[in-house]
Amino acid sequence: MRSLALAALTLALACDPTATAEPEDETLPYEPFNGGVQTGGEAEANTESRGREDDTACSANAPEERLSCHFATRARRAMPDADVSVIGADLVRVDEQEIAMDSLRAICDRDPDSCDRRMDDWIAALAEAREAQNTPARPEQLRPVLKHVDFVASMRRGAPELADLTRRFVGDVHVVLVVDFPRVTRGLDPDDLEALEMTVEEAHTRAIANLREHNGDLPVEPMPNGLKALGPTDGYAAARLLLHDRWAPVAEATEGDLVVAPCNRDLVIMGPRTPEMIEALREASIRAYRYVDHPITEALWRWTPEGWVVLDE
Repeated sequence: MRSLALAALTLALACDPTATAEPEDETLPYEPFNGGVQTGGEAEANTESRGREDDTACSANAPEERLSCHFATRARRAMPDADVSVIGADLVRVDEQEIAMDSLRAICDRDPDSCDRRMDDWIAALAEAREAQNTPARPEQLRPVLKHVDFVASMRRGAPELADLTRRFVGDVHVVLVVDFPRVTRGLDPDDLEALEMTVEEAHTRAIANLREHNGDLPVEPMPNGLKALGPTDGYAAARLLLHDRWAPVAEATEGDLVVAPCNRDLVIMGPRTPEMIEALREASIRAYRYVDHPITEALWRWTPEGWVVLDE
């Protein structure tokens, strides 16, 4: 069952409501992290010598394949037990997971000096993701995240037993349960529930309680265009919409007419229900849906005392 966990790992991307073109991807393939797996890329001297070694090992490759070759060389060093292979100019397979190199290539083209460091960051996160697959869940690690119905449909095609653990929230958005680790999250699976001796409903209740305890603040910041944004980069900005009661003071500041655009997991944009603000929110939501990975929804939601509802305007 745990071999399916990597499929539920999500990207940490934000949406820029002022963007006019596709934003550059400057994020890791998994969630932000703060320590743990050592890849050997921490010391500058080691990075330089390893770069020369990689250049030698990959010199026979076509130029467009060298980045993938360098990534694979570093990945094999960091994860000796992993099955790592280059399967394309911008594609590396690690065990059963295919890792696309196109966004890393863009980073390296834009800032060559940071290429090795960012590559090692990716690999360190991937190494912890592999470890997380085989680490039993603890009750305090449960968290809820919001996902578009298309994500749930994809889960149902590939792993219906995981999709059965989701619950519908608002409109085309569902609640998916994850297990939170320092660097990554993985999807909760039936094996976890059995080990935790929890029902699905009990797991959802505990996940929301954990969110309230550990990620329950609402750091709302003003934006230049009059809108406001909730954007803590802990992976649970949008999930905070589940904490309905905590949004009451925010709604009161707009005289009860609060409208939000859940762009992606790290950004929720909001404003009062006026024609100008609704237009700005719709534009931000549409851009987010087009340009960020794993967007949550293109719809806008309105706060009511009974719960969030889709704005039908």
